Amino acid sequence: MNFRPSLQFYRHLLVFFFTLEEINKNLQFLPNISLGYQIFDSCANVHKSVYSTFRIMSGGRQIIPNYSCWNQRKMVGFIGEVTAASSYVISQLAGIYRICYSVYTAVYAMAHSLHDMYATSKSNNLLTSFAPWRAPPSLCNEACEPGYRMAKREGEPPCCYDCVQCTKGEMSNTTDSRSCWKCSRFENSNINRTGCAPKDVDFLSYGETLGGTLTIVSLLFSIVTSVILGIFWTYRETSIVKANNRKLSYVLLISITLCFMCTLLFIGRPSPIRCLLRQAAFGVVFTVSVSSVLAKTLTVIMAFKATRPGSRMKRLLGMRLPDTLVVLCSMGEVLLSVIWIMLYPPYLDADTETDTILLLCNEGSSTFFFLEIGYIGMLALICLGAAFLAKDFPDRFNEAKNISFSILVFSSVWVTFVPTYLSVKGKNMVAVEVFAILTSSAGLLSFIFFPKCYVIFIMSSLFQSSL
Repeated sequence: MNFRPSLQFYRHLLVFFFTLEEINKNLQFLPNISLGYQIFDSCANVHKSVYSTFRIMSGGRQIIPNYSCWNQRKMVGFIGEVTAASSYVISQLAGIYRICYSVYTAVYAMAHSLHDMYATSKSNNLLTSFAPWRAPPSLCNEACEPGYRMAKREGEPPCCYDCVQCTKGEMSNTTDSRSCWKCSRFENSNINRTGCAPKDVDFLSYGETLGGTLTIVSLLFSIVTSVILGIFWTYRETSIVKANNRKLSYVLLISITLCFMCTLLFIGRPSPIRCLLRQAAFGVVFTVSVSSVLAKTLTVIMAFKATRPGSRMKRLLGMRLPDTLVVLCSMGEVLLSVIWIMLYPPYLDADTETDTILLLCNEGSSTFFFLEIGYIGMLALICLGAAFLAKDFPDRFNEAKNISFSILVFSSVWVTFVPTYLSVKGKNMVAVEVFAILTSSAGLLSFIFFPKCYVIFIMSSLFQSSL
């Protein structure tokens, strides 16, 4: 029983003592049984009422839920506080009848109930025949099933409430739950909202249509590029292969093959090592490809101007300037990637805002990612400008035209990539980047090397002499 230490409620305490003494003195009422009591002060605080209820039920100073330290004594009932809020909480814990906001009536009501139990007991032993009382069902509505929570009706008694189903991502597994519990960010509630289940893991996998298609395209282009490399090696002594620095052609074909293969780092289940290396690998091999195209363009320009009388370009052709350009441009991208990995290393992340756990790679720094794209784009623009200057050269040096078309396709793809990449989310971002890598690499391969293969196979009789 809980009382607030106030003169206003002191009379209730006196009535309680008087009624209990009156019952114990009545020999016809509960013979050979004396009723005792234990009083706790709630200080008009619901939390203290709950604490005191647990203290009474445990029978000792230490609260032990579902265990009673009473020895021969038996706890048979609770009389709540005069306020509704605390009494309602006590009734939910103890499972007893709600008795009206009068103390005298409450004590006698409990005593009469115990007397009736004693009189109808076959063993005439109240302690052995006692069973816990249960709260009567609400007269307003049925109990709320698991998966629902109680919602109080405004202006009606506390026992009248509506049952509201837990929202998505929440659950309740008890009857008449006052609230729903939110599942963790890695779980989702089941259909009945009675429990939480782990979310499915999602990523751009090889097994789905999109991931599988991109993988097949990547492997096919890798094989085609490798075949073209084999053709160039087989016909390495022909003038068409030697015409525009065959070493650069080998480097370009190998780097394009690696461009196609690096897309496999973007497809499949992300891992920490994949996340750390995939953007760096993409940046380096693409820089090698574009710088090789730039070096081939400069070779065309220098070779044409070297044919003029008194030109100094002949000496530059023998200084391996194109090879040095490829190394220097590639080292710039390598340095950028190393700084990126050291300062803001990409890492494995998970997006749990949807119905599935979307595994993805967090790039660590968007600034470095777009610096990488910008560096490659700058080299492509320089290459496009150089190829445009060489577009009117004689037909013998017509590779400049092919380079112009390839770089134009390359630049168009990556200019379109940026707004598209920023407008999509999740695994679609990965698919967009993979598509951009495949398309731009295919553009370089098609416009630069397919015409040469045509010349090698169809018009090989015209190019039997070496330079």
